[in-house]
Amino acid sequence: MIAVEGNGWLIMRTSDHDRALRMHLSDLFLDTEVRPGMVQAAATIAESGYSRAEVDEIWRLELMPILHWNLKSVAGEWALFPIEWLEGEIEARRARLTTRMTALPLVGPMLHRLRAGWLEDQYRAVWELVTIVARRHGADRERFVSVAYEIASIYYSTQDFFTDNHIRQLRDLGATPEEFDRCFEETETILRRLLTQAGGDPRPSEIKSTLTRARTSLESI
Repeated sequence: MIAVEGNGWLIMRTSDHDRALRMHLSDLFLDTEVRPGMVQAAATIAESGYSRAEVDEIWRLELMPILHWNLKSVAGEWALFPIEWLEGEIEARRARLTTRMTALPLVGPMLHRLRAGWLEDQYRAVWELVTIVARRHGADRERFVSVAYEIASIYYSTQDFFTDNHIRQLRDLGATPEEFDRCFEETETILRRLLTQAGGDPRPSEIKSTLTRARTSLESI
């Protein structure tokens, strides 16, 4: 994360948790379907033990100033942002005036709102998922995240090929219909709200049909 020294310059702190958070949160800026990845970002936050303020620092001061342009580009990056490149960009920005302004109490939040737009909805959803994920520990948490990721991928999928692939992943995990129901019940409100906020058709009948097909496939395991 970034810290403000007494002279007003910004320095980048590094740790395994910082790097993991940069990797998973930067995925939200990719020019492709990234909403299922919110589950993994939430798990990374829960695992780090960082406070909301500490993670906000990474999101607002490090990632947003560098990556928000990707979603405003005609040909944005859709695969991934190499972590070495990302951390190099963060370090290169640390002495720039705009970086120092981003850390100021009044100017910073205004710049952030201009840059973030609808991405802030996804970031808030990540924190809602953190609350759900943090109630679990160890293997139980790992399994919940795996199942929740596949369910979210099915929920947002608009192509049968990708839907079928995630259904196979659920079967490979050995997920039970009961496990599917519990996981979906806990995350459905968040998934549905983001679909609506994105301006898309909630497609209730299509989504229900796809989820029913996924759940039914688990009954034969």
